[in-house]
Amino acid sequence: MCYSCGFNNMSNFIRIFKKKKGRTPNEYRAFISQMLIKY
Repeated sequence: MCYSCGFNNMSNFIRIFKKKKGRTPNEYRAFISQMLIKY
């Protein structure tokens, strides 16, 4: 996903993602999964 968004480096993508969303991509995916299961 990071490469399709224009990032050349996974570490940079994760750092920017966490800065914007407050979670790493893995944490965000787990959070969204929990929200979908609850409803």
